[in-house]
Amino acid sequence: RHLWADQYAREATDIFDLQKEISKRIIDEIEVFITPEEEELIKKIPTNNLVAYDYFLQGLEQFYQGDREGLIEAIPLFKKAIAHDVMFATAYANTAISYFFLDELQPEKEFTDSINTYADKAMLIDPQLQYSLIAKGAYYIHNEEYEVALPYMEKALENYPNSALAINILSDFYKRYMPDPEKYLEYALKGIGLDIASHDSINASYIYMHLSNAFIQFGFIQEAEEYITTSLSYNPENLYSEQIRAYLLYARHKDLKMTEEVLLQAYYRDTTRLDLIQEMGKLYYSMKDYEHALPFYRKLYSIRKKMKVDYYPGENAKIGMVFAKMGLKEESDHLFQEFKIYAENDNSAYKNLSLCVYYSWVGDRQRAIDNLRIFSENDRFNYWITLFLENDPLLEEISDHPEFHKILQVIDLKFWKDHKKIKKSLKEKKLLK
Repeated sequence: RHLWADQYAREATDIFDLQKEISKRIIDEIEVFITPEEEELIKKIPTNNLVAYDYFLQGLEQFYQGDREGLIEAIPLFKKAIAHDVMFATAYANTAISYFFLDELQPEKEFTDSINTYADKAMLIDPQLQYSLIAKGAYYIHNEEYEVALPYMEKALENYPNSALAINILSDFYKRYMPDPEKYLEYALKGIGLDIASHDSINASYIYMHLSNAFIQFGFIQEAEEYITTSLSYNPENLYSEQIRAYLLYARHKDLKMTEEVLLQAYYRDTTRLDLIQEMGKLYYSMKDYEHALPFYRKLYSIRKKMKVDYYPGENAKIGMVFAKMGLKEESDHLFQEFKIYAENDNSAYKNLSLCVYYSWVGDRQRAIDNLRIFSENDRFNYWITLFLENDPLLEEISDHPEFHKILQVIDLKFWKDHKKIKKSLKEKKLLK
């Protein structure tokens, strides 16, 4: 008889016992080995209070809408759950995580204290719970203490290897906060190793989004296209996926007008998002359409000035060039000075590329070329570097230098050599067709 054909008759108050019984039956039927620690996690119930649990489930329904309005609706429901059970760790943690996502990419950080308070309460009640660990890690990410955040996220995944939320946050961590393309791909691939059907559409969408973005870092255009389509089929409102789709169009067709059309549609769905404001400015900068780039970069510049926080410091040279082209010399000079300080203190592999950009702008061609050459000595490059570097407006000053195209050729050859190595490895692991 089919595993799912069994029937279970219980009182409503026995819901958690029923969940445990079903979990045990599934484990027994498929004969999977679980450790004593994993067995204890399965037995653990989130709350003994069914009213609290009902409010919590209502909150989750709103949380998984995947938009700002859903988060705003979810938080008071999680708080009602807490009011009925003050030891409900998962409700505390999800409140903290909701506040974290509300503040994410917003110009004003309103909920720092709330994230910390609810995360701490969750950790106090159950420090091994995945949501407690993720909530505390999210607080440190929010505070830009990335090295402190990482162990919390890794512990959450260690305790709950099938956690889509932990894998999505770790994928995002290695994409945005501590960029590492290989680690990013590793966690993205772990995501599709999960039982996707058992997760909600929002988390499933992010799993495929991260996989698409990780693949394109290494130049796998077809695979990236397939996974971003899958991501948007799970959640058409995923604006991160829309951004990736916009640039995949350029990778495929080399037509920035097509990218512009998709990015504009995404921007007009949420004009408050800093990532979309920044992407629109960068797109028009790349198109050398400085007039259209100006309002987006001006908006970003104003938000940063008001908040006294330098969001996207690596973009200061692009913003500075657009301001210079549009006659805002004082602001432009200030931005380039800030960019120079940023580049000199950058510990990433992109330090010398940033210095190349700065010296190209100030007309020091030899120092620009010297720094570009040092950058080319790296072993690994992002696909977008190979795609956009040659025509970057900030490098026009050195584009006719005898060494410029030779160095770009070195970067290109290294990238595609690395691409072949990754491709071979993925095929051996049967992760690529």
